[in-house]
Parts: sequence; structure tokens; C-alpha cells
Amino acid sequence: MIPHMIPSAFRQFLFLSLLIPAAFIAPWPARADEPTPAVPTTLAQEPYTIPNLGLSFLPPEGSIIDLSRIEGGRTTVVIAPQDKQHSFVFQVMQSISADRSLELSEAVKNIVDQRRTFHTGKNQRGRSVSTVRVFDTDDNLLIGQHPAQRVYLDVPLDTTVPVTGYTVFHTGPGQFVIFQMDCPVSLFPKVRSLYELMIASAEFKDPEALGTERATALLAGRALLERFNSSDFEAALDKEPVYYRLYRPNPTGSDEFDEEVGYQRVQIVAGVAGDLDPAKPEQRRTTADRQPGYLTRVEARALASGAVVDSVSLYFLSADRTTELWSITMAVRKGNKTEQWVETGIRRDDRLTVKTTHSGEEPTNADWSPIPESYLSRVESYLLPRLVARAGMSGVFGFYTYDSTLAKMTLRRETFAASDKSAYIMTSLASENSRPTTTELDAQGRIIRRVNADGQIMEPIDQPRLKKLWTNKKLPLE
Repeated sequence: MIPHMIPSAFRQFLFLSLLIPAAFIAPWPARADEPTPAVPTTLAQEPYTIPNLGLSFLPPEGSIIDLSRIEGGRTTVVIAPQDKQHSFVFQVMQSISADRSLELSEAVKNIVDQRRTFHTGKNQRGRSVSTVRVFDTDDNLLIGQHPAQRVYLDVPLDTTVPVTGYTVFHTGPGQFVIFQMDCPVSLFPKVRSLYELMIASAEFKDPEALGTERATALLAGRALLERFNSSDFEAALDKEPVYYRLYRPNPTGSDEFDEEVGYQRVQIVAGVAGDLDPAKPEQRRTTADRQPGYLTRVEARALASGAVVDSVSLYFLSADRTTELWSITMAVRKGNKTEQWVETGIRRDDRLTVKTTHSGEEPTNADWSPIPESYLSRVESYLLPRLVARAGMSGVFGFYTYDSTLAKMTLRRETFAASDKSAYIMTSLASENSRPTTTELDAQGRIIRRVNADGQIMEPIDQPRLKKLWTNKKLPLE
């Protein structure tokens, strides 16, 4: 079975993984008493990349990108502004036809024909006809080496229906990449300019070259993991827990005015499998419970939309690295209501099973067997910066790892490079469709400062200072 997506609050506050906020709501005209939403006029300076499509482009400045809609091996990315009125929605999607001879013009015609069926009316003879208008078609676009066609559709008789635009690229036999635009009629001229500007920035890379890059990174990741032994792991463990503060910085530079997002307490120690259930009496522990290894414990609190989100994550990896166990429990409290999510993972050798439960729902299960080579366990993902720094290494390393934020196995890339500002800079891509997280590391590979793609910052902090910050801002500590 394929597990349901872990709720957005759960995804947001597993701090190790990068999450870009998601919101897909169809654009709709503002009410008369609502201000007309502003439409961005510029694009972001950094390109957004979809590696498995070999595609990069500049999204609108300040937009929100949803990476979660990935089904059946086909990719859809949703781009929307941050305004509450949802002044537009852009989508970039992959389309694969079983008919490898399908031409670009026919693919566009199929899209138009399908949309025509959504809105119909009666003509003077009483016959059913489509009320969709097709306008401003362009059959001769060429962006990079790929031919493309563009078409716009609207319903003049019903101005509440958003205007839709399609730009379709023919990227290979039976393969297409589609840029879709939806916006209210009143905003069409502005949104159209932004949409066409974004598409003009699109660049496609050779899929074979991307495949080579992926394979090279995975080989490097596998070789990296094989070089470490139990002595390396033991040298990287914690003597004391480390506290981290997550916040949105204020331009003043004073933490007094920063927006606190959350905090976490992390400790990685030697332990046994039974430590995942500390309530179990010692006399009842089995031989499997006494299996030695390494334990990561993460206790976190975060604030989201008036709710308090508490989570406890326990990850165990056996000393021989063949067994992996984990438990993540999250409670979301808002007013008098509390919802709870629990995820458990069990890996024996090359078989992984993940179970997810949500208050009042049936559990869901997912199995991976065999797990991919170059697999990175949860404990190793926390220790990796320390292991790499202690070994004095640099380079690009790829790993397959289970990502709770997406409820799937993903390809993760970590790039380590020497830095003048700190000992190391670690650039992380949690999946092939994610934006980078940048982390400054000291000579021991410990975090100095992490900057997420959305601008949030995570830094180590001593417990008394953290408590004082939250107390002064009247934030919940109990």
C-alpha cells in the first residue's frame, strides 16, 4: 500500500528535511469588498530546477512552490503567489503518451478539445456547443532546442471562469512538458506577461547528462558510507544534547524582533534497540531489544497557524548498520482539540516497512524491498556532516533515503565544500525537486547556521537563552 501524505504540519516541522509550503487553490475573482491582489512583475534571481525533467526556469519572485504532487512517476509542480486571493496558479507538468508518434500540434489539440467539453451551451438550433474561446495561438515557438506551441482559452459568456494558458514543449517521442496558467479575467494581461516571461527563462538539459550526474553522485555516496566504521561513528556522538532555534529573521538584526518558528533538542548517543521504548522494563527486554547501536533523539516544538506542534522522534541504527528502527510521534494542539500522527519504520537488511497512523483513521503501510543501493539511514543523515568533516572530505554525494515529508524514498544530494566563512559549507537537496538548504559547519561538522530555502534560519542556542527568548515573547513553553 502507498501511505497517505503526512499532514502538512508534520511535514513542516521535521526540521531535517526541507519543506517548501504548499497551497493549490484555483484562482477566483476577488469580491467587490476585497482589494485587487498584486501580481509580481519580476522573476526570482535563482532558477528552480526539476532534475528528472532536465528543466530549470525562474519562478515569479516570492512565489510558493508545491513539490508534493508526484504520482505514477510523472511530475507536477504547482507555483502560486503568497496573496490570500490566489491571483494566479502556474503548473509545470510532465505528460507521457503511449503513442510515441504523437505530434506536438495533435497533443495541443487534444488538450483544447478536452477543455472545450468543460463548458457548453445551446446554439440557436438547440444543439450543444462549447462556450470556450481559443485565442492568441502560437504554433512556432522554439525555446532552446525544443519546439513548443502556446494557446489561451477563456469563456466570454462567464467571466468567473479563469483564463487558462498552455505552453507545450515536445521533449521526446511521446513526451511533453506543459506549462499551464490559470488566473482571473481581470488580471489576465498582467499574469500573462509574467507567465510568458517565466517560460522564456526555461532551459532544458540533456537527460543522459543528468543521468550520469545522478549515477556519479550515488557512487560517491556509496563509497563514502563504506569508508566509515564504528570508531568513526563513536567519535561523532554527542556528550550533551544540543538545542536549535528556528526563526524568521527581522531586518533589524535583533533576536528580540525575530519571529520564532520553533526549537528542537537533539542528541546522538550509543544505545540499544530497546531504548526506543524506554517504558519497557529491563527484565522484559528481548535479545533484539539489547542489540547495540546508535540512537538519535529529537524533541521539537513549533508554532503554526495558532497551533502548537510537539514531536518526539527516535531513530535507532544497529552497530553493523543492517537494522534500523524509528518512531516519530507528533501532536498538534489548537484550542481544546488535539490531533496525533505516528510514523514507525523498521528496516531489516534491504527491506523497509513504514507505518503511518492518524487520529481516527486506519493505519497505512508501505514496503520497499529491496531498498536502493547507496541508502542512507536516519541516524547516518544526522551524523553525516560530522563524519565527512572529520574525514576532511569534500564533493557531491548522493543517497537514497526515506523522506517522511513526502512519504516516499527520495534521492538526496549533499555537497560539501571548504569555506572561508566557516570550515565547511554543506548544500543539501532533500529530493530531486527541492530547493537547496545551506548549512555552515565548524571543523567538527557541527551546525553553525542553516538557511532554508524559505529564508528560515536554524542555529544552535543554549537552553537558558532559548527559554528567555520564548518567555519574553510570551510563547508557550509548557
